[in-house]
Amino acid sequence: MADLAPVPRSEREPLLDVLRALALCVVVTDNVMTTFSGSSFLPKTSPDYIHNEGLSGMLFRLLMGLRSMTVMSFLFGLGFSIQLTRAKDSEVTAMYLRRLTGMFALGMCHIALVWWGDILWIYALAGLVLLPCRKASTRTLIGIGLALAILPRAIPLIPFVGTALVPDETAIRQMKESMLAAIYGTEHGPMFTAHLRTLFYVHVCNLPWFLPWLAGRFILGFVAGRHRIFENNGANHLPLFRKLAIGGAFVALLGGAVRITLMGREMAPELKFVVRLVDDTAVVASVAMGISLVVLLMQNARWQRWLSVLIPVGRTPLTTYLSQSVIATFLFYGWGLGLARHVQGPKAGLVGLAIFMVQIAIAGAWLRRYELGPLEWVWRTLAYGKRQPMRRQPRSLEQVV
Repeated sequence: MADLAPVPRSEREPLLDVLRALALCVVVTDNVMTTFSGSSFLPKTSPDYIHNEGLSGMLFRLLMGLRSMTVMSFLFGLGFSIQLTRAKDSEVTAMYLRRLTGMFALGMCHIALVWWGDILWIYALAGLVLLPCRKASTRTLIGIGLALAILPRAIPLIPFVGTALVPDETAIRQMKESMLAAIYGTEHGPMFTAHLRTLFYVHVCNLPWFLPWLAGRFILGFVAGRHRIFENNGANHLPLFRKLAIGGAFVALLGGAVRITLMGREMAPELKFVVRLVDDTAVVASVAMGISLVVLLMQNARWQRWLSVLIPVGRTPLTTYLSQSVIATFLFYGWGLGLARHVQGPKAGLVGLAIFMVQIAIAGAWLRRYELGPLEWVWRTLAYGKRQPMRRQPRSLEQVV
């Protein structure tokens, strides 16, 4: 195998960068609609409460909930499998562990300095599951990956399990009240305390199911990378993507129909468990459909040209993700412009889209001068254990698309 080295820019698949960018668009829209604007922390009776049981809450779950995280974690697993094929086993193991360590450290800095909702540190923990996957068969990995992608989130709905895993309503209500006060306030001390409290109840308490849930998506991405289904923008496997688009649409619509039918009804614990399984199956199916549609669109020259506008963002995902938190907290928190008092729920999603549009322009301008985004450079330097080149050489100043 080749010596351990980053994938050259000329060998990157544009499709993967487009998928990554589209996921980041949903990430910022989702996060602004829910947490940065404070809509997730409002009382359930508030008309702007994003997770309500009415039509708006149902549409949010059907169109937004968990999709971006599914795509990003899938691409994470795929990226590791690509790297694995390029280097010796011992080298890639050491590099991968440094990569996870660097990701964990960046996540901790993100939490301490900006925002409680960082996902990087959890990705770093869940990513350990990919190391033993290298020697497993594809059939085994698909079975384990699908089971972990669908089952874990339903486990807390089992009565005796839920009692142990889920905090009581009083603790959750107090957490939401403190977080909302911190968003509206101007003091960094109370904000930091509220962030840590929210981190504990939203992320730490959910790790027993969240880690395997993420791991399942990593494994499915690993399998896709092992079989190189996205090479040549997916053109080598178009029949597969057509089947995934049709099948994914059917399952996603069926899951949506189940959710609409049961909307507003009181459900027994057993039915809640089944509905949660249907929901997560629909999430996986809708993501498979969405990815497949992008693959099929990328076969058309005009669509490929339009979608290629997103590539610079897909090449700077870490910088894009972390800068979204900086921009959004400044816009919505009381220490900045304080928009959370005036713009919440779906209206805030438009602000998220505006943030993403600005990031497209910034990423494109940056990559015309530099090989990597600033935080990608830090992460790659940590992963490879040596300083990486940053400024682009004159001979490599090809147009960024």
